[in-house]
Amino acid sequence: MNIKTEIEDPISSETIYVLRIAAGREFADIVQAMLETLGYSPTSWHEEDEDSATVEVFCDCKQDVKTLKQQVEELLAELSAGNRWNITIESIQGNSWRDAWKEFFHTTRVSSRIVVKPSWEFYEEEAGDCVIEVDPGMSFGTGNHATTRGCLNFIDELSKEFAGNSFIDLGCGSGILSIAAAKLGLSDIVAIDIDEVSVGIAKENAELNGVGGKIDFRVANLEAPGIEKSADIVCANILAHILVKYADIIVGLVSDDPDAKLMLAGILTEEYGSVRSVFENLGFKQIKSIEDDEWTSGLFDR
Repeated sequence: MNIKTEIEDPISSETIYVLRIAAGREFADIVQAMLETLGYSPTSWHEEDEDSATVEVFCDCKQDVKTLKQQVEELLAELSAGNRWNITIESIQGNSWRDAWKEFFHTTRVSSRIVVKPSWEFYEEEAGDCVIEVDPGMSFGTGNHATTRGCLNFIDELSKEFAGNSFIDLGCGSGILSIAAAKLGLSDIVAIDIDEVSVGIAKENAELNGVGGKIDFRVANLEAPGIEKSADIVCANILAHILVKYADIIVGLVSDDPDAKLMLAGILTEEYGSVRSVFENLGFKQIKSIEDDEWTSGLFDR
């Protein structure tokens, strides 16, 4: 079910718009992952013992939030499969929205070496830490979602054993995975996303973290990724049905080197077996999987 909400014209330059999606908890997880693949940083919460959850995205432009709403409505219509959801837009005046982030987003150790922090918090680095500074906002992924955490853990592990290997990031969103790869010593990094705005902000985020010159960000889709050279490590953090649809193209981007690796994420645990089977039929075998909340991420080789 879809609820339409009109927006009043902004009263001040500090007006922020919130796209809010209410759904069942399991489907809300899918919504959150979908928004992350679009390059946004959704927040979500649910009441204890309640089966419903709320997902929000902040935008600073009235037209942008209307465009996003239309895009999300179209995607949810395809994905919902009987799941009920409501989508609304609310405008917030003043600076209170900025301070609200500070309540929800804090420095987090995501893996043995990777630490994600906002600019407003001080973090005293430990030896060997890879610190990625990200301020949550309209188009920043923060590494808080289970699918992103799974990929960051795989990148941490692989970069220790295969320093200098090439890396492809399919559906890069905010660029956080490519930034981690660059900071941990992987090379020849190509990151693509279908959304031009996401790619632009991913570039800014990479510059903020000092690796802007090490990542080739491109606007492209999986149907025609336009990547000329295969890579030693390929990461596809996308929704399950997209992974299956473009499986042949994804595996074609993995080099023939016997040590080459493929990361698959964005998969609900209940869907993981079927996705795994598709890629096993294409010649890959699972090395390891990470189950986090209701999501499973897998690491494969040939």
